[in-house]
Amino acid sequence: MTIKKEPTLLNKPFQLLLLTAVSFFTLEVIVMYLIYFLNLRLSVAGELLLDAVLLTSTGTIVLYYSLFRPMRLHINERKKAEDALIYAFEELNQIFQTSADGMRVIDREFNTIKVNKTFLSIVGAKEDDITGKKCYEIFPGPQCHTANCPINRILKGEERIEYEADKIGRGNKKFTCIITATPLHNNKGEIIGIVEDFKDITLRKQIEDELHKTKERYKRIVDDIPDFICRYKPDTTITFVNEAYAKYFNTAPEKLVGTSFLNLIPSDFHEVIKNSIRSLNKDNPIVTMEHEVFSPDGLIRWQRWRDRALFDNNGDILEIQSIGQDITEQKHSEEEIKSLKKKIEFVLGATKTGLDIIDSGYIIRYIDPEWQKIYGDYNGKKCYEYFMNSNEICPDCGLKKAFETKSTVVTEKVLKKEGNRSVQVTSIPFQENNSEWLVAQVYVDITERKKMEEERLKMQKLESIGILAGGIAHDFNNILTAILGNISYIKLFTEPDSDIYQPLIMAEEASHRARALTQMLMTFSKGGEPVKKTFNVSKLLRDSAKLVLSGSRVRCGFMIKDESLYIEADEGQINQVFNNLIINAMQSMPDGGTVKISAENVTIPQDEKLPLNEGKYVKINIYDEGDGISPENLTRIFDPYFTTRKKGSGLGLTIAYHIIQRHKGYIKVESEQGKGSTFTVYLPASEPKMVVMDQKENLYCPVGKGRILLMDDEDILKDFVCRLLRKVGYEVDTVSDGAEAIEIYKAAKESGKPYDILILDLTVPGGMGGKEAIRNILDFDPEAKAIVSSGYSDDPVMSNYAEHGFKGVVMKPYSIEELTNAIAKIISEAP
Repeated sequence: MTIKKEPTLLNKPFQLLLLTAVSFFTLEVIVMYLIYFLNLRLSVAGELLLDAVLLTSTGTIVLYYSLFRPMRLHINERKKAEDALIYAFEELNQIFQTSADGMRVIDREFNTIKVNKTFLSIVGAKEDDITGKKCYEIFPGPQCHTANCPINRILKGEERIEYEADKIGRGNKKFTCIITATPLHNNKGEIIGIVEDFKDITLRKQIEDELHKTKERYKRIVDDIPDFICRYKPDTTITFVNEAYAKYFNTAPEKLVGTSFLNLIPSDFHEVIKNSIRSLNKDNPIVTMEHEVFSPDGLIRWQRWRDRALFDNNGDILEIQSIGQDITEQKHSEEEIKSLKKKIEFVLGATKTGLDIIDSGYIIRYIDPEWQKIYGDYNGKKCYEYFMNSNEICPDCGLKKAFETKSTVVTEKVLKKEGNRSVQVTSIPFQENNSEWLVAQVYVDITERKKMEEERLKMQKLESIGILAGGIAHDFNNILTAILGNISYIKLFTEPDSDIYQPLIMAEEASHRARALTQMLMTFSKGGEPVKKTFNVSKLLRDSAKLVLSGSRVRCGFMIKDESLYIEADEGQINQVFNNLIINAMQSMPDGGTVKISAENVTIPQDEKLPLNEGKYVKINIYDEGDGISPENLTRIFDPYFTTRKKGSGLGLTIAYHIIQRHKGYIKVESEQGKGSTFTVYLPASEPKMVVMDQKENLYCPVGKGRILLMDDEDILKDFVCRLLRKVGYEVDTVSDGAEAIEIYKAAKESGKPYDILILDLTVPGGMGGKEAIRNILDFDPEAKAIVSSGYSDDPVMSNYAEHGFKGVVMKPYSIEELTNAIAKIISEAP
């Protein structure tokens, strides 16, 4: 079989060349299309790559590409502009979609053409459900279809409309928003639509409502508070006051706001208030002030304010918040309390009374100023630490008992810091504000009262022994009178060179010493006054010291400031006091030493702590350098028969004490063991008088004549005196009491044989004494002459016998010489 070969392009060159040219042209056209397309899509980097590819093509392709190059560049510029527009649109769209506010775009026919995601969230719908629908169908409001419709107003030319509206959103939830409507223009400036912005302010409205409610509540609270509330600037300008503050000044709050509160306050307080405001800072933001204010009634009232400063971030004061109260009544009460406190303190000070308040832990809460002066600061101290310097509760503590029994307890104690002063403590429990129990303790200084009680006890002791001593001394004096008289009588018949004369002298001297002892005992006799005269104490002190200290190892130093130290007293008794005190001082220094004696005139004021009347006194101090007196013995030093020495009767200081008392004076002792003792004597001062000193008579037994009536209750004494007087020439009759004496004397006078002298015993136990007897006798015989006789030397009749009608006085026991001289003197003075 023969295969027929068809002719091919390879066998036909011309046809092949033509076909190749057509193919290249067709390819170039395709390439040109691709270049155009790629220029629209490729980036600059892609274009450069394309250029590189094309450069590797055939010359024909390069030729065609070069012909289309300008067209490609034009297309590239347009593409860049389109890209920028697309980017701007996408950027605006992103802002639109991500805005926190809801946004929608409406055309002129009220159609919704675009909304953002926030709007969809507020409405609770999808974009497809909203786009193309009328605005009032999607989100209706009270302004829709009214002249107030914002879209209508924008279309009519308004540039911006903003209003608040309540809307209903997703789930029919009501919310409030601020809607802002603005026109949307095309490139020709024509309004093609409206853009609405929806800002949800529901939360803000709720907060505002709550703030408003809170503000109203705060205002109601502030206005209902009775306290004053005020806010002001640092320059004192008021920014707010409550109703109570305004009402206080009878005005309205708005009339006070903007004014200075200093206008309501007296000028005296202005600078103080300004200084207080200036002192406020972050470290000290609060200050309390009290000041006066002008009240509408014209009175000055008081207010107290507590100010708190409010600061900005820089620490500067923005405002000052202040709360105040009227404290007028409190101030008045405080003034009354202060006045009462001053009065109480004055009374406490004047009466030497103390006051303290103590809690259940024994801690002192209050103590009056006078006690503080003595004991110092009491803050935090317990009473037994403060007063007694002790670490334990006092034994028999009245305070403790008062807390336990809730009743008043009275005790006594000695306060050491007050110089061992005695106080009476009245513990009064009370409850403070119905809670804590406290005890008020009232201290009354009873030191002087205790001393007076001691003095009274001493006086009672002295009175008791005085009664006893008086009776003993009276009887003993009568016996001594008989003894002494009989000795004197025997001496009259005995020669001085006789063997018995000297024993008689010694017996007589012993009788005189016994008489001195009875005089000491008579000092204790009840009743009676010293036989007084005016004399200078200074001489008596010197003479007494010289006599007592003579021959001892003790010296005497005098510190007498004034030699004119006159008193009216019984010189013998005062001398006895000085002797006893100097003897006591001498005996306290057995190894020798110095007794210092001082004397001066002093004036005792009315409020002095001494138990003396106001007036002038002579003050005598007798100081020794002995061992001193122990505290337990100091209170007994003046007790009868009390002594710490082996020798001594224990009556010396007792007698001294009693004598000073009888002279309306005072004696006290101060002593410290190891440092000696000081006895101080106060005696009423007297003005000096001209005194004619009697010359001492040489006693002898004068003879005489006359009729004498002797009245005495002691037979032994009557016998002795009768025998003695008859011996020297007198006629003597005797009786036993005053009534009998009156009867006998009257009978003798009526018979024509009157008595020349009566000797009357002052005291007759169980009968009429001489005082009453002479008074009766003088009634019928004013010329009667009588001598009073007694052993009670300190009886006022003995010291002032002339005032009671007597012409003379003799003290029992008396000697024959003393009696006969007294009789002779009266007879010689008779007309």
